[in-house]
Amino acid sequence: MTNNPLILYEDGFQTRDFVHVDDVVDANMTVLERREANFEVYNVGSGVATTVQDYASMLKTKLRRDLECCIPGQYRRGDNRHSVSSIEKLTCLGWAPKRTLKNIMDDFLTWIEDIGGIPKHIPDAYGDMKRVGVVVTSCAG
Repeated sequence: MTNNPLILYEDGFQTRDFVHVDDVVDANMTVLERREANFEVYNVGSGVATTVQDYASMLKTKLRRDLECCIPGQYRRGDNRHSVSSIEKLTCLGWAPKRTLKNIMDDFLTWIEDIGGIPKHIPDAYGDMKRVGVVVTSCAG
């Protein structure tokens, strides 16, 4: 991984719901296999709210690095403050997430290691978002 600072938008206390891709696959298979799920809509997630600051802290621990967290007073247009899935309807079908945020990070870091590290030629998502006006500075920042 790079030694670049971790950029946290807003104040880092916004929450997100991180779900493992294997749990998403399991949820979709549950819905496909259950007749009572026909023509219904389901939210898929972990149902657990995690602040972006907590996520960054966990990542720093996993990487065993003292990376800087940068809170530049910016936000992304269209981002909502809190995004956590209500998975009650899906759990009524017998599905539940099996993997934690720790599993998600472990699997991602293993994948990065397996492919030989972060590819050298990846797009600059942050720069691209700034250039097209998605990342903007708040009036207070």
